[in-house]
Amino acid sequence: MKRFVAFILVALLGWNVLLTIQVFQLKQETVPQTDATTATNNIKQASVNVTSDVTKLVEQSENKVVTITASSRGQTIGTGSGAIYKVEDKTVYIITNNHVVENGDVMTVTFANGKSVESEIVGMDKLTDLALLKLKVDFQAESFIMGDSSLVKKGEYVIAMGSPLGIEYQGSVSGGLISGVDRRMEMDIDNNGVADWDVNVLQTDAAINPGNSGGPLINMAGELIGINSMKISDESVEGFGFALPINEVLPIISQLEKKRQSSTSDFRHQCSAIGTTFAI
Repeated sequence: MKRFVAFILVALLGWNVLLTIQVFQLKQETVPQTDATTATNNIKQASVNVTSDVTKLVEQSENKVVTITASSRGQTIGTGSGAIYKVEDKTVYIITNNHVVENGDVMTVTFANGKSVESEIVGMDKLTDLALLKLKVDFQAESFIMGDSSLVKKGEYVIAMGSPLGIEYQGSVSGGLISGVDRRMEMDIDNNGVADWDVNVLQTDAAINPGNSGGPLINMAGELIGINSMKISDESVEGFGFALPINEVLPIISQLEKKRQSSTSDFRHQCSAIGTTFAI
């Protein structure tokens, strides 16, 4: 009997030793797993300078875009954007929309470098919603290369630049596609609900908001192909912005530069008809 009890005690002792060894081995095996988990939780931050065709395009274009602040009797009454059309020595010519400047008596142009200069209005054309400004600067300004809007294709990528919602967002960039070419938009000049004029426009889904008026629509070659002017504003639609094609802008600007108001008869052959538009 004593031998049997002794055998049982030895067996239990051996089993206890075996369990102790297995538990120790299990703990040893879990240590690398814990280390691996800790390693994966260490966040590494990479430093990458991303450069693309679009970022290069923005960099080469941003100094050619301005903010225009219209004031009347010392009070700001509105802001818009503009594209530098021509530079002659220190004299800068800027294209914008007529509705940006028509009610102001002082026009202040703010450049990408932060400098602000008062400008004079060379001429305005209410029918086509275009205006030309002129001012002198004490730094080297750069103008856009004029593109050929007759070559613009649906699906072409473009960017819009300007100051949506005001000078606080100066230099904002949006991008999108040319959604349509040769669109016909009606213009209600006197807001009486009857179309007074219709104009040919480029349609884009690049975001165009109040304050973008008069700013440039730019192709991937960095050329000015349109002046952002209108959008369809409705809760049921998105991405319906319109720009005046540069091929139709330049003849009007040329006439304004000669200080002669453009007329309906001069440009009616360039225009025809469709739906409701809203200036931005």
